[in-house]
Amino acid sequence: MSAFFDPFTLMSSSVAFWAESSQALQKQYISTVTHMIEQSTQSLNGANMGGASSEVARSGSEAYLQDVFQTAANINLGAWTHTANMLAAMPDWMQWSTQAPERAMASLFEVYK
Repeated sequence: MSAFFDPFTLMSSSVAFWAESSQALQKQYISTVTHMIEQSTQSLNGANMGGASSEVARSGSEAYLQDVFQTAANINLGAWTHTANMLAAMPDWMQWSTQAPERAMASLFEVYK
């Protein structure tokens, strides 16, 4: 038996989730571009001054890139969790096609082709 199906609640939660996700991705993108510009400026300045700060800049870039990937993974996981919750909230009659034997679905489409 599935949870209570309320289309308005599901739609509004979906819109809210995707709005939050897009804002988080936009913030991450702007932050990444800004960081890349700063790193390229520091690299150019380091090259002009003998390159002493290149290792520090590289380790900072690796840590930053790890944070970027972690943020993207969290948003992706949130999207799949939201999708799973939406599917679980659907009534049982909407989930019949995923629970039916594969031959039954093939036969159904063969009849109506």
